[in-house]
Amino acid sequence: MSNQFQFFMFFLLFLASRAESADIVRLSEEGNRRLDGTITEIRATEVKILRSNSNTPTSVPAPAIATTQFGQEPPLLTAMRSAVMGSRFTDVLETAQRLDPATIANPFARQDYEFFKAFALGQIALEGPSNKENLQKAITACADFLRTQANSYHYFPICELTGELYLAAGNREDAFQVYSLLAKAPWVASQLKANIALGTIRLEENRLDDARKFYQSVLASLDSSKDTLWAKTEAEIGLAKCLIREGNWKTAIEQLEMLSTKIDSENARLQAAIYLTLGEACEAAENLKEAILAYLHVEILFPSAKPQYVAALKRLAVLWSKTNRPERAAEAERTLKSLE
Repeated sequence: MSNQFQFFMFFLLFLASRAESADIVRLSEEGNRRLDGTITEIRATEVKILRSNSNTPTSVPAPAIATTQFGQEPPLLTAMRSAVMGSRFTDVLETAQRLDPATIANPFARQDYEFFKAFALGQIALEGPSNKENLQKAITACADFLRTQANSYHYFPICELTGELYLAAGNREDAFQVYSLLAKAPWVASQLKANIALGTIRLEENRLDDARKFYQSVLASLDSSKDTLWAKTEAEIGLAKCLIREGNWKTAIEQLEMLSTKIDSENARLQAAIYLTLGEACEAAENLKEAILAYLHVEILFPSAKPQYVAALKRLAVLWSKTNRPERAAEAERTLKSLE
């Protein structure tokens, strides 16, 4: 354990000795605003907290919550929460090993313990999906959480994480089932994420009519937020991939070129996805020169979009060889190796 982490633990113990007995709900989009009182109910969609100056509990929607904290909770649980917020996921698991959940008296606090552990395992697994043991541990922990903690306000975030883990493991059908649960969340953002994922799963299975239905449901959203506009772009990319699978490369190319002029330039991931798909369409049309140009867009302009960047390099390594540029193919291979 690092000296920095040890100091942090001692600091938390000091704070715990002076902690209030009140529960706390910290809000995610209102600065440091917090609600103090007694948490009376937790559901997948909300947390209710009875404040000292009120006779009626205040209902806080789950997406508005940054964290919950419980009066007189074990200092080690406080440490786990802080480690999650700081993305120190190995520290989360190390601390979890030293805390027996049976000693956590508050059942809502025990939910947080189970969430922190499952979330940390999931993030570690996604950072290195080739580690099959870590991946399976994370899947088991997240699936157990969904089965046993359906009334937790962490339920839908764990749905999304579990879907990502199943896809990383190549288990599309279980991923489809979990994303179907996420689609039932009462919030537009969650529904859009779920339908994009569901469409992509069906696309990979070559069930193009089903894929289109999910993508079209995203395009039908009346919400006008930036996140929704980005989700609609993902849906349009998905629809272009359907066209490519059907051999309608010309229409796919036209739509992708038009889409590249509309998407916000700040979203490197979506820009990279557009050009990666454009390269795929040009390859399918046997226009290797245009395919190379599309993939070079990703390599040169969007290296921060790592999955798309890696995919583009892999295709460039192949296409440089096909077009008698072995030195460029070797360069792409070296870059790929450096990213392993």
